[in-house]
Amino acid sequence: MSNETINTIMVSVIVPLLIALTSFTIKWLNNKANQITGNMKNEIAQKYICMAQEAVSNAVSEVMQTFVGAIKGTTEWNEFNKLKALKMAKNRVLDVLSVEAIEVLREVYGDLNAWLLSQIESNVLYKRDIVVPPQSFPMPSTDVTNN
Repeated sequence: MSNETINTIMVSVIVPLLIALTSFTIKWLNNKANQITGNMKNEIAQKYICMAQEAVSNAVSEVMQTFVGAIKGTTEWNEFNKLKALKMAKNRVLDVLSVEAIEVLREVYGDLNAWLLSQIESNVLYKRDIVVPPQSFPMPSTDVTNN
């Protein structure tokens, strides 16, 4: 085989094969990098979502125990104070969350305000249904003479 034939084979077969192989390798590496980055973003987002859900739960409990508990059942428990309680819980959540957490939540949910309000309302309904006022528990009989 002559040098010219070898050069022709290299130029017509091997060089295109190397270009294709290099192109495939670059695409594969980019896909792997995107996959790893995507997994990291999902893990970070999941971390902040869990933190936010816990912050919402704690804020709702706090507002229910302090503000709502003090005025519920009175004439002060009206639409204005219901809205005030909602805003107090929302502000408490935003006070607790870091700037990074808020940014990630906005990226994930878009409208952070709507997500927070929905989470707060959901928590209120859940906590309202499971928290039974103390006066509704049956009192044991204290009469020891009736056996």
